[in-house]
Amino acid sequence: PDVVIYRGTDKSASPGTRYRHYAPNTPVFLIKGRLPLFEVFMQQHPEGIFFVPDELWQDQPNQIRFLPEGSLEEASRQLYDDLRRVDGKADAIYIPVLEEIGIGRALMDRLIRAAQGNIINLEDEYENLYRK
Repeated sequence: PDVVIYRGTDKSASPGTRYRHYAPNTPVFLIKGRLPLFEVFMQQHPEGIFFVPDELWQDQPNQIRFLPEGSLEEASRQLYDDLRRVDGKADAIYIPVLEEIGIGRALMDRLIRAAQGNIINLEDEYENLYRK
């Protein structure tokens, strides 16, 4: 029999290797910066939904408890369910950047894909606030 070799484009055929595969319809932004800056950012963007670490979580309608008790494993298990649950309910979804150590590396990979690479650096945004 004849063998046909597919010589497709440079684009990856696997959906898990493309940014859009993990992204909800609502724009997702990763937020890089210290918690006090994250808190200021939350106050200035009430139209968004925030994935909030325990230190800042207040059980508000626009907050999703993220990293319950610091558990990266739980955050990893809940990520896609949480993204689907809030998709379309706000102008934007904001999620804090995590340390890329251990499971944090895999979780950050998923977050970067969900955000399609959109990262807001609060240290640049608020360079005069809360200087060390």
